[in-house]
Order: sequence, then structure tokens, then C-alpha cells
Amino acid sequence: MSVFSWALAIAIGAVGGVILRHAAYLFIESRNKTQFPIPSLFVNLLGSFLIGLFASLATSGAIGHFGFEILVAGGCGSFTTFSSFSSDWMRLNRAGRTGLGLLYAGLTVVLGLGLAALGLALGPIIS
Repeated sequence: MSVFSWALAIAIGAVGGVILRHAAYLFIESRNKTQFPIPSLFVNLLGSFLIGLFASLATSGAIGHFGFEILVAGGCGSFTTFSSFSSDWMRLNRAGRTGLGLLYAGLTVVLGLGLAALGLALGPIIS
């Protein structure tokens, strides 16, 4: 795969990922009546699961290298958001919601890793 093809694959996936993230934020935020950053948590957890699933599918050959670049580096890379996670965590702590901030960080890390592992485990079943 040439450098141009690789960059194009990532760009195509990134456009889709950022559009889906924005749509998810708008949909969830309009229903979120709490201070808890549910939109960021949702996209990061879903993205973690999808990264595990796509990695498993790529390992089994169900998706090729080009598809993996589109889906993971581009799509999941722009769908998930570490900067929003960090910003949400700081906002909670600055507002004196330290416990909520710790819960958010813990859920993001523990559930994110667990969902990535679940995605890896489900890949062989669905491929």
C-alpha cells in the first residue's frame, strides 16, 4: 500500500468517524439531564469495542489491511475522543465533583478495556 493510499484510507474513515461521533453527541446530549459526560463515555466505549472487533476480524483475514486502516485508524480514531475525556474529567473536578470524575475515569478505562477484549473475543465467532 502506498503512502498516498494509506493516507486516503485513514482520511475516508476519519470523515465517517467524526460525523458519527457528532451525531451520537447530539442525540445523547439532548437526552442527558445529568452532569455526567455520557456522550464521551458512550463513544469511547463503543469505539473500544469496535477496535477490538476490527482487530480480530483483520487477524482472521475477514477484513483486509486497507479496510482495517479505514475502520480503525480513521473511523475509530476520529470517533473516539481522548481530548473530550480529559476535558470532561477536568470539568467535573473543577466543579467539585471529584467522586463523579473518578467514577467517569474508572468506567472509561475498565469498561473500555473490557469491551475491547469482548470485541477481540467476538471476532472469530462472527467472521
